[in-house]
Amino acid sequence: MFVPETRPLAPGAARVFRFRRGRARLEGFVLQTGERLVAYANECPHWHVDLDLGDGEFWDEAAGRILCKNHAALFHPDTGVCEVGPCVGLSLEAFPLEEADGGSWVSVPDADPDEPEQP
Repeated sequence: MFVPETRPLAPGAARVFRFRRGRARLEGFVLQTGERLVAYANECPHWHVDLDLGDGEFWDEAAGRILCKNHAALFHPDTGVCEVGPCVGLSLEAFPLEEADGGSWVSVPDADPDEPEQP
């Protein structure tokens, strides 16, 4: 699925995208972690709720980590592994990402092939 970038993302900024798996409507995000982009599902492995509480902000600048706003869990941006919080050792679902054509191509395993829903 293609996630367009209308402007370069600043460090810590994210772009949310939506996809389907069967009847489930899910979200993912592309995050600029400094020098690189990463892509993950917007779902905490502890309690299966959105990390961002719907505001599109995933980055804890002070910690330099991805933040779950529900549990204050912190995830390493390169691996998605929880380092602090109730899900230590569990990981976010990572998606392969390739930058091209003014945006990012994100491969979401098991996503329905229909057009992605943009927020």
